[in-house]
Amino acid sequence: MTIQTDIQNLDKQKIPRAFAGFVVANPKKLLFLFFLILAAGAPFLFQIKTGWSQRVWFDKDHELIKQMDQFEKFFGSDEYVSIVVHQKNGIYNRETLKLIKDITEEMWTVSEIIRVESLTNVNIIKGEDEDILINPLVPGDYRGTQAEIELIKKNAYENRDVTRFYVNDASTLAIINAGVRPTFEKEARYEVVINEAKELVKKYRGTGGATVKVLGSVAANNAFREVSANDTKNLIPLMLFLMLALLYWQFRSKLSLIMPFGLIASTVGITFSFLGLLGIIYNSLLGAIPGILFAISIADTVHILTAYYYFNRNGLNAKDSILYSLTKNFAPTLLTSVSTAISFFSLSISEIAPIRDLGILSGIGTIFAWIFTYIFIGSTIVLISKRLDEKAKNKKVKNKVKTVGMTLPKREIIQLIDRFRWPIAFGFISFTALFLYIGLQNEVNSDPIKYFSESTPLRKSYDFVHREMDGLRGLELMIDSGVEDGIKDPKFLNKLEEFSEWLLRDPRITRLQSFKEVVKKMHQVLMGGDQKEYRIPDNQNTIAESLFLYTLGLPQGTSINHLFSSNNRYMRMKMVWTIEKSKESSLMAKKIEKEAMEKFNLNVKVAGNGPIFLEINDLVVISFFKSMGLALLLVSGLLLFIYRDIVLAVSSLFPNVIPLCFGAGLMMILGKYIDIGTSIVCTVCVGIAVDDTIHFISSYKQHRKDGLDAYSAIEKTYAVTGLALVTTTMLLVIGFGSFILADFVPNHNFGLLSAYVLVMALFTDLIFLPAIILIFDKTKTHHFEDTVNDAL
Repeated sequence: MTIQTDIQNLDKQKIPRAFAGFVVANPKKLLFLFFLILAAGAPFLFQIKTGWSQRVWFDKDHELIKQMDQFEKFFGSDEYVSIVVHQKNGIYNRETLKLIKDITEEMWTVSEIIRVESLTNVNIIKGEDEDILINPLVPGDYRGTQAEIELIKKNAYENRDVTRFYVNDASTLAIINAGVRPTFEKEARYEVVINEAKELVKKYRGTGGATVKVLGSVAANNAFREVSANDTKNLIPLMLFLMLALLYWQFRSKLSLIMPFGLIASTVGITFSFLGLLGIIYNSLLGAIPGILFAISIADTVHILTAYYYFNRNGLNAKDSILYSLTKNFAPTLLTSVSTAISFFSLSISEIAPIRDLGILSGIGTIFAWIFTYIFIGSTIVLISKRLDEKAKNKKVKNKVKTVGMTLPKREIIQLIDRFRWPIAFGFISFTALFLYIGLQNEVNSDPIKYFSESTPLRKSYDFVHREMDGLRGLELMIDSGVEDGIKDPKFLNKLEEFSEWLLRDPRITRLQSFKEVVKKMHQVLMGGDQKEYRIPDNQNTIAESLFLYTLGLPQGTSINHLFSSNNRYMRMKMVWTIEKSKESSLMAKKIEKEAMEKFNLNVKVAGNGPIFLEINDLVVISFFKSMGLALLLVSGLLLFIYRDIVLAVSSLFPNVIPLCFGAGLMMILGKYIDIGTSIVCTVCVGIAVDDTIHFISSYKQHRKDGLDAYSAIEKTYAVTGLALVTTTMLLVIGFGSFILADFVPNHNFGLLSAYVLVMALFTDLIFLPAIILIFDKTKTHHFEDTVNDAL
């Protein structure tokens, strides 16, 4: 089969040939349309809004968001900026106590801060004669005398139920918690709050030998933004450089630099225009979109350029080369774009907003990548075709191109595949089953703090404080007494006391905080300080009077209205534990809610941001896998509809599933849980694997239609399509592999796993799929004399 035969066969493809002819005949009009589309989308880039709080995961009318709104309405936000003061020689000294006191007072000046709690301003209840005194642990006129320090230390130890939330057992570390204003439907200003807090504490670092760190949920949310942005800023340029360098090495042409870069930039740009147009909130999960579109754009570009150079160095001029490249790739690139878009759009069924938005935007971007491939790359090459021909003639580029880049030893590989087709098929299936079994031993789990590498300041600070404080994270519990003023009912409070004791019997739960301790302490003071009277009063009126007296005695600017609702029906309990992983946290939360009702007849619900954290990982992963399963079935159905070959349609599933099974096994071997980050790998890799499979099958089916037997059709497919698949995979492995250097662990995992899965996808498409074809296609006679030794 000669190049003339290839051209004759392509001329018979009416729709692809007509579409390619239209592009070649109207390059200026199409380029104008290209820039008009970009210009129309540009204004919407300025309307993009970002979100980093838990609210981005669901729509505002979702039940979990409503629950969080209810909690914030009753009690305020459960998000804090935590300032940690560490003094290895102990905090009970003049300088360190003053340091804690000064930071506590100044934190009130930070934007969005509405409550500040620390060891120095925690209220201590004491009885003196017939008076009840309620004063901060460290008084306002604190001078730092030794007598004052000893009294502060004594009071702190006598009130450990309260103070242990702010100082560790070794008295070497203290925490200042600053609560932020509830946001409701607005996005929290994390960056502003954290930057002001950091500036505030900067001047105190090193005071008296103490170290000061900024932590808390607000700091963690802001760190997600910062670390993700830093990875993007540092690694995306490296990724682009490596990809473009490899493209230039393969094709030895400036086109190989201009075309992919222009296609990537325009595709990402128009996709993000839709982000602004549709009012979608940009968040950390949508940060995967550029990587996804890089992969798709690179794949489209490589297939077009590979075919272009194939025709060009076989004697066609630049204009005719791009004409037949566009014709040859019309059906497979359109089919891969449609199938990949289907894969992404299938994510839109998810109730989780970022996943739904990721699917919609990636699907839109995939379609535009195909459109731009034709109207930008095709039109541009047509417009500069005369220059390309002149340059090729003067510098004899055609002869030079044959000796550079990469070629495939087609015949030798296919002979080996044919000879060992059965062992190859059984070997792939066996190893797939083994890795799938290994992967199924894994579990859906995550630890958001472990998303940061151990070298990041937030991770190092958290690990240190977590050890020193015997746990730093936990949950907020909202307890419904059932009636107004029900929280003052002694029966309710006694059940709550039993429930609290049950909780603390679990060694993982280290601290509890509620207004119950205030009631018990007030009763003890009213009863003359007898330790036995540190208990819940027997009368509801007594409890109400105790709370009233406590409220009257509070220093100006302090209150406990964040501990119960205004109608006194609901109360809040803060629980701190040593649990870090989502699965263990979720199981424990469900156990607490269940046991609270069954053992203590208490209506207890996990509240605040906690339910979103507990539910999101399972929901995200379930959504991804459901959508990917649906996508694979839809793609196989599409192939069956187009090619009318059930064996081929079913066989196409294997190259898409096998790499994921190998990836799942590797995750288990490396000790990496199934989480949001690793699920994104599935999305990207399924899209690329589907593309590669369709390109291979489309090329093979076309060559079979042109009269080649199975063996020769595979060999011919290797010549152009196979080389494009290898080039694409190398580009993506090197590009995505650069993310192994990321500080954001999900990015690191993305780089490692995607590189591995894409390599396995390539081997599956170029070795396993041909072996399956050679097994089932009965007309596989070797016609070596009919094949063209057209090594690239």
